[in-house]
Amino acid sequence: YGVRAVKCSEESSSDEGREPAWPRAQRLGVNRRGPKRLSSAPEEVGRSGRYGPRMPRVLIIGASRGLGLGLVERHLADGWDVHATTRDAAPPGGGSGVETHRLDVTDMSQVNTLIASIDRPFDRIIHNAGIMRGTRDQIMAVNAVAPIRVVQALLDAGLLVSKGVIALMTSQLGARRGRT
Repeated sequence: YGVRAVKCSEESSSDEGREPAWPRAQRLGVNRRGPKRLSSAPEEVGRSGRYGPRMPRVLIIGASRGLGLGLVERHLADGWDVHATTRDAAPPGGGSGVETHRLDVTDMSQVNTLIASIDRPFDRIIHNAGIMRGTRDQIMAVNAVAPIRVVQALLDAGLLVSKGVIALMTSQLGARRGRT
């Protein structure tokens, strides 16, 4: 699927002959203040294609509040077709203009229902769902295991365009033994 990881670190002797880390990271969309703003649409969006001229689409998993809600608002402001998931299917922030889906990321039957309700692929899939309270097993199931299972199911269903972007976001709570 063309997935790439970007690691920005100080250069080591093994990097001889390679472009320095920061210029390489900046070219890939990262700068010292964090990632560039998520406003630019994928290159093929807006052109006539399989689905005709269209606006870019994003699926934001875990959009009821906080960072997920902020991502919904930002993508709406930038003209994206936004699909968002929440545990109770209430529109994020009580707003409109978003197609909302109910999703408990640990329930694969709900993941399959989500997949069946989607009519065409996304340009971005952002998995932001997470919890802070619960047993260690619950926290690991939601914050570490579910993002991989949910995104893999979406990919298997063909719900990401060929040069689409996947973002998996979690906190230190999703790390094993407190390490990332």
